[in-house]
Amino acid sequence: MSDFFIDDAIGFTRKGRPFHPIISDSKENQYFKHTNVHTIALDCSMTSDLKWEEEERKVKKSIEEEKYLFWDLDFGWNRPWIQTPYPMALPSFLVAVNTFLKKFYLPYQKETFGVNLYRGNKIFPWQWNQMYQEGFNQWIEEYPSLPEPKIFYKISLLSEFLHTLAANLPHDVLSFAFFDRIALPRALLVHLLSKEFFPYLLVITREKTLPIGPLFWKNGLFHMRCFPKKGEAKIGLVLPLNQNIHAQNVEKVKMFIEIFQQQKRNFRLISEAYLNESWDALDDLILLSDSLSSQGKRKVKGFVAAGGRLIVHGAPLNMRREISWEEYQRKRA
Repeated sequence: MSDFFIDDAIGFTRKGRPFHPIISDSKENQYFKHTNVHTIALDCSMTSDLKWEEEERKVKKSIEEEKYLFWDLDFGWNRPWIQTPYPMALPSFLVAVNTFLKKFYLPYQKETFGVNLYRGNKIFPWQWNQMYQEGFNQWIEEYPSLPEPKIFYKISLLSEFLHTLAANLPHDVLSFAFFDRIALPRALLVHLLSKEFFPYLLVITREKTLPIGPLFWKNGLFHMRCFPKKGEAKIGLVLPLNQNIHAQNVEKVKMFIEIFQQQKRNFRLISEAYLNESWDALDDLILLSDSLSSQGKRKVKGFVAAGGRLIVHGAPLNMRREISWEEYQRKRA
């Protein structure tokens, strides 16, 4: 069993105590000696022999230095052969995952911090073809109001593929996906990289100020994001379900994020689909009333019953401990 866990309220823990990872991404980094977790990159592509002899020496060196291990499984997402449709590539990738488990994970389970399954700057690393287009034509019927619907479809396919890989890892392993410099508006990224798409993967980005996932990358290191300081109000912004996303509420979410960043306030992005399990230690929830599902309304009643407050943008929900967004802003002015 892994010693490491993730808690939405405090971050990572090890054996029940807070753990602040500083993860090296390269031995050449000037801060390498100050890190407590080393990245071990493993070539898991379709052309790899999966022997990893040099990597095994690096692992033993890291263990001697009493460092934990962050396994970066490189499936070659940025290589030309990735044009192979993902159903055809999956068997080869699963062989690589199982080989990794036998050769490295089981012998170094106690030293393992986590496993990274994706590193790339695309939300869809495959070449678009007729198979994908036909699937998209059926899928879009369920999401008629989505802005940029093809982008949402593409991330759903990548998510499905990565979760298939993650399902072959032990259930308690921290699994990650690193999205590096995605060339899309940030207002869209918060939805595309949300827990609704990645419920069992921890997302890493280069964006420090955007609270997507518990880690961000900077200058060759993976850092943990800041969590609210003691005594600071803890607030969550609820993202609509995918079927309720439209251009107007994407802009509203963008507005909230910009306001909190200007105020230099920590906040948590929460997918409505995982609301119940994500509000731990929060004082307030910001809701878009025109995008909240009937099931979401039942969930926020539980948050109110537990002592939380609702900050509602749009028509009132008429619940206890509810104030409007406008009133909230006036009180903070």
